[in-house]
Amino acid sequence: MARVRELIERIMRELELPEPAIQALDDLDDVDRNYYRRDGIFELLIDEDDRIIGCIGLRRLDADTAELRRMYVEAGWRGWGLGRLLLAHTLGRAADLGYRRLELSTARCMTRAIGLYEATGFERLDVEGGNPDTACEVRFALELDRARGMGVAL
Repeated sequence: MARVRELIERIMRELELPEPAIQALDDLDDVDRNYYRRDGIFELLIDEDDRIIGCIGLRRLDADTAELRRMYVEAGWRGWGLGRLLLAHTLGRAADLGYRRLELSTARCMTRAIGLYEATGFERLDVEGGNPDTACEVRFALELDRARGMGVAL
């Protein structure tokens, strides 16, 4: 997990997110407790040289809703559709786990991720708000049935 934390911290610094956001990675200290024991997943994208180039997490908010978290792809690997692949894979896993709805929060500066979420059918819950310390000002939700209706294979 130290390598995952390094990847995420590097990406957050590239995006010039505030230092409190970079320090707020305590969910990575115990992935089993914060993801798997919360009826979720935490998965890594690994290249052919066994380097971590991406990650994504999912955890239960309530019986029907999961939170999508920590979706990152290394800068050199962006533009190849890996984010779309990670997201589609995780939507399928969420459906397999019985979730009907996903929610997420992200930083306004993550424009490519926001475009991907919107193209997948996520709808903005609000534009402002969220947690200023983590820079997650934009919130989204997706009904998995809506994703299916948009042609996302689950």
